[in-house]
Amino acid sequence: MTAAVESAIELPQVRFGVLGPLTAHVRERPVMLGPLKQQLVFAMLACRANTVTSVDLLTETLWGDDPPRTARKNLQVYVACLRKLLADDGTGDRLVHRNGGYLLRANSNELDLLRFDELIALARQADGPAAKASQLDAALQLWRGPILDGLAAAPTVQGEVARLSRRYLAVFEDWAEAELSIGNAGNVVERICEVAGRHPFRERLRQIQMTALNLCGRKTEALSVFDDLRQSLARELGLRPSPTLERLYRTLLSDEPSGGPRRSTTVRPAPRVVLPPDLVDFTGYAEQVQQLHRLLDTSPNPLVVIAGPVGAGKTALALHAAHQLAERFPDGRIFLRLRTEQATARGDRTVLNELARLAGLSDQSAADPVDVDELAGRCQSWLMRHRVLLVLDGADAPGSADLIRMITPLAGSSRVLATARAGLDFGERLELAPIEPPAAVDLLGRIIGVERVGSDPAAAEQIVLAVGLLPLAIRAAGAKLARLRHLPLAEFAARLQDPDAVLDELSTGDCVLRQRLAAGFGDLPDEARSALRRLGSLETPWFTLDQAVEALAEVPGRVRRLLESLIEANAVTAPSSEVTAHAVVYQLPTLLRCYARGLPAT
Repeated sequence: MTAAVESAIELPQVRFGVLGPLTAHVRERPVMLGPLKQQLVFAMLACRANTVTSVDLLTETLWGDDPPRTARKNLQVYVACLRKLLADDGTGDRLVHRNGGYLLRANSNELDLLRFDELIALARQADGPAAKASQLDAALQLWRGPILDGLAAAPTVQGEVARLSRRYLAVFEDWAEAELSIGNAGNVVERICEVAGRHPFRERLRQIQMTALNLCGRKTEALSVFDDLRQSLARELGLRPSPTLERLYRTLLSDEPSGGPRRSTTVRPAPRVVLPPDLVDFTGYAEQVQQLHRLLDTSPNPLVVIAGPVGAGKTALALHAAHQLAERFPDGRIFLRLRTEQATARGDRTVLNELARLAGLSDQSAADPVDVDELAGRCQSWLMRHRVLLVLDGADAPGSADLIRMITPLAGSSRVLATARAGLDFGERLELAPIEPPAAVDLLGRIIGVERVGSDPAAAEQIVLAVGLLPLAIRAAGAKLARLRHLPLAEFAARLQDPDAVLDELSTGDCVLRQRLAAGFGDLPDEARSALRRLGSLETPWFTLDQAVEALAEVPGRVRRLLESLIEANAVTAPSSEVTAHAVVYQLPTLLRCYARGLPAT
């Protein structure tokens, strides 16, 4: 379809309506829009006002898959008749031909749909929930009944009706939540029952209805709403209510009796908890957990980044902390991945749509295209109004820094907890190093059994040291040993002494370790990747600046700057306090070194 769009202009004396039966008025006189097919043409053009609607789409609307030979000529006749009907507006160019289609020119004073959009935009900019509720209510009042009543037989028109219906529901829900937030639960109850009755399986609507009824002292009715929905879902769809609704139901059941209507200036919906399960064998980072809690509680910066090399347990630490912070973030704790399962970056729109859906800001099935910046603004605004912990995993994915900057709340009590190999330049940073050997052996024992570790503690320590004391690698080693119960720990430890065999020995069914290493390596600049290949070929993971200069065949100053950039990216360990006879010592992380050794030097 052609996507040419023209700016709306001031064209007085006409009024068009699609938010109900199709109507047109010229100089306050109703206009009969002609036969059914002619009305369908006008309806499609009005639903897409100021945008070209292609001839192909109009033809499909009128005749489906079997248009007559005269279809294009007949369409021209319908458009000509509509032009004549609308000619009294004094413009002469209300309907125009553009780029293989037709365009209806209108502005928000003339077409109810455009006025609806305008009021929605004003609501988003409103100063406070009362002003927002007022603008949203004005938008809802424009709806006069079933959309395009009597014209929805054509599939293309049905699509427009469905799209507009979803928008109405989303706006109604936004209005209802704004009303609840200023204590007007009674207003919501009066209007929501009819809307919920027309959309019985829309769970956000049901959640608002239950909350409003409870706030009005009608808890029994609120519980009945849930019971009716549960039975209907089971009977008609074979489903059960969402975890969010079930939590709200349990919350209402556990509350004391309401005791009559009440007003509330703050309504806290059931918390949105979308977290993968905590690791039952989490260990080794007790001090870092406490430090993370302090940062989230006391730092004025709303963003905290857990940084560290691949396999250091950044995601596990973030999730462990999030599971402990229910009281600190009563409105919800949400986990989002910024990378796919193949370790590539997810698109900004994909991530924002998921966050908006989980926050209740959008209908998952909505087809309306929304500008990414606007969607990010909605999500940021929601975070600023609530007390939510947003966990973003993989914040080092290409382009993610800009996305995180857009949604990090500028004020309020919400916090963003991100994981990344390197820190971001606008957040607090918690550096995660490999765990200590005793904790590493303890973790291995939790996976394969303390008795097995106790039978050969020296070999167990050799295993965890060989994989760099990294929790992800220890888990991979433990998974293999758990499957191969016959394999002696000493034999497995011996296998891991060959750096060229480590990754093969740690391979699991999903090969997640190698995928993550490849992703981290691929995100680095070409110069850094080339340097790591060469440094990986050294006989040991430890090296001095002089050794790096020789391996890279570069001048010392350039090599020093390159090493500093690799340290920032957690691809090289910062110089330790150990000093050789000539210089401080750098180190390649164990797993990254193993991966680099398997790549050709350039």
